[in-house]
Amino acid sequence: MEHLGHRILHDVRNGSWRPFRLVRGDIPISHLFFADGLILYAQASPDQVPNSIPSQSSFLHWCPAPSGWLTLNTNGYVSTSSSYGSASSLIRDNEGSWLTGFNRYLGITTPLQAELWAIHEGLLLAWSLVFERLQCQMDCVEAFSLITSSNANSSSLSLVRAISRLASRAWMVGFCLIRWVANEAADSISKIPSYSDGSTFIFSDAPSEIKFCLLRDAPFVASIS
Repeated sequence: MEHLGHRILHDVRNGSWRPFRLVRGDIPISHLFFADGLILYAQASPDQVPNSIPSQSSFLHWCPAPSGWLTLNTNGYVSTSSSYGSASSLIRDNEGSWLTGFNRYLGITTPLQAELWAIHEGLLLAWSLVFERLQCQMDCVEAFSLITSSNANSSSLSLVRAISRLASRAWMVGFCLIRWVANEAADSISKIPSYSDGSTFIFSDAPSEIKFCLLRDAPFVASIS
């Protein structure tokens, strides 16, 4: 561990390793050592998009995937009174323009199952439209941990295995964990009444119920483009 620490410090000093800052102006962090493991921190370039947790500033509002990628936002919703749930997703380009979205009624389910269904169905929709680069954003820590695990393809949960198989197809898919406030558009879609027969309703145009969310996201897209 001590030898590795010296190697990391050497790379930081010569500029080949760029540490991560939790807050702008804060001290840079390159690694944390624990008794039984370590965590490495480094800044990533757009072509390294796959599985990530965005910077602190990105937590506060929606940010699109880098140029050349599309953004899939997913959300699962379960009523606390009835336990009936729904899964929803929307896909936007890196300028924040609406491409497509859906809402699906799930019946009685759990919050985790609803989140996983939203991810699975969102990926299926993107695949059917022949999208080639997709960043899937979600606000569920448990779902993110399951589908980005190195054991996802052998998970005890069938939906996690199905998501892993979808992500392994001939395209580029990355998963990104964000806060709820940055995922409000997907959350709003999941609360739109859906067909009770379990069929999926595809929104070719943005539903009126979420247009305020899309307009609110637009200035942040412009500020980073």
